[in-house]
Amino acid sequence: MESESWLGLDWQAVEAIGTCVGILILILAGCLACRQLSEAKRARNAQLAFPLFTELRSDEMKEHLRKIYDLPAPGVSAAVEKDVSYVLDRLEFLGILLALELVDEDLVLKTVRQPLRVWYKLRYYIEGERGKEKRGHYGMFAKYLASRSLEYQLEKRVPEDQQTHLKGANLVKELRTELEHMQKPIW
Repeated sequence: MESESWLGLDWQAVEAIGTCVGILILILAGCLACRQLSEAKRARNAQLAFPLFTELRSDEMKEHLRKIYDLPAPGVSAAVEKDVSYVLDRLEFLGILLALELVDEDLVLKTVRQPLRVWYKLRYYIEGERGKEKRGHYGMFAKYLASRSLEYQLEKRVPEDQQTHLKGANLVKELRTELEHMQKPIW
């Protein structure tokens, strides 16, 4: 059947063009909605992460970290247990946010360099605490955060002189076999 023509127009063609335009508008609206969701996620990441990042760079945190970095051997004395708890609580929380994908991984791993240093100094203490007091979850997400930090530096091919160091030790090399390919913790 031939389409009716009024004023020399093929109405089936006009209808097809209208349908195509409608589909294009729908696709564009979908793309804009996805972009808006992405921007909302970035804003949420910033809201969650900013106070924690600020705290991780505070003078108080630096003092706690200095005490941990200055520990002479594996183990923790009673004098620094509060420092250890303070630092581990924050790194554990950041590790949980990262594992649950509530914060942007690139943002965390580019800006927070303490996890490898803290894990290097406290790993034997943390592992001992897990078994001693039947605290199987103790430090689990801090370890995950350290693992992701190590893998991030390897994946991004960070030059050796820019990798995480502590008192001359390249922690990426030191901890690679221990932390590489750690699975995301599950509760």
